[in-house]
Amino acid sequence: MLCSGLCLITVLTKAQTYTKDSLFIATATTNGKNIYTATIRNQSQLYNGSDFKVYQSLQDEHPYLFSDDWITGSVQYDGNLYEDVSIQYDIQNDEVIIEYYNGIRSIKLTKPKVQYFTLEHNKFVLIQDPQIAVGFYQVLYEGPTKVYAKHSKTLQETISDREIQHSFTEKTKYYIHTKGSYHLVSSKGSVLNVFKDKKKELNQFANKNK
Repeated sequence: MLCSGLCLITVLTKAQTYTKDSLFIATATTNGKNIYTATIRNQSQLYNGSDFKVYQSLQDEHPYLFSDDWITGSVQYDGNLYEDVSIQYDIQNDEVIIEYYNGIRSIKLTKPKVQYFTLEHNKFVLIQDPQIAVGFYQVLYEGPTKVYAKHSKTLQETISDREIQHSFTEKTKYYIHTKGSYHLVSSKGSVLNVFKDKKKELNQFANKNK
């Protein structure tokens, strides 16, 4: 009789423990789903761009700035700031590419909606001014006078030993924006000419780009 009672107590205790564990797991699962749903809902506006056809390299060439790996950054998109976003900047086509949250798609953001984005510590802004080509420019110096860099890559195709070889030629143009005008900087003399009465800002520009 005593043995039966002890067995009954043991069974009831295990049942209560199992119920508590099941309730905890169910609650945790529900909370996880809610957090996941809320995150996707908050970022759904970011993920509404078009699918991007990923460049297939023949060797190690790629059309991206810095690296063909995803770089963690942030995007000010359609008035909202999104952080910790996986980004690639395709400088052949001047497009900002993000990795879809499940990692199976690459999405091209709608260019006019991108106010700016960052790659590590580098900031890029969308400039839409008839004086220069519309596109994304890296901010090198920001003050009353601004200095920008425009990065680009051009695909080169050659034939060697009856095989097509691909490579990219990368170029960077520098612009100074002062008094409402953009000046293409092609030499040190060009910089001095624009900054002839701005020695302090010239020194800041020079120190930043050593």
